[in-house]
Amino acid sequence: MNKETYLQELRKALKVLPQEDRDEAVEFYEEYFDDAGFENEYITKPHNMYLQIGVQTGILSLICFLVFYFWYFAVSIKLYRKANKSEYLVKIGIGILCGTFGYMVVGLIND
Repeated sequence: MNKETYLQELRKALKVLPQEDRDEAVEFYEEYFDDAGFENEYITKPHNMYLQIGVQTGILSLICFLVFYFWYFAVSIKLYRKANKSEYLVKIGIGILCGTFGYMVVGLIND
């Protein structure tokens, strides 16, 4: 949605208000858009870490990123499945693995 479309939708939504109030509200948002300068900007924050990596650094880097993390998950799961889980460093490693997994899941909806 660009500035003009937004302002048209705003005018339609504000039809219930008196003309003076409607004009004042539309004027406020026109000034806001002019001050903000969003007209000619590209959106580079898709709020998805994977889309952002793909858009900003390319598909090859996204593939490398995902391969690295899947490799880390596979090796870690194999390692910690066989390990003595009562050892301190193993517990820390499992915690880091769980934290990394959580980071990757949250990356679906946040960057």
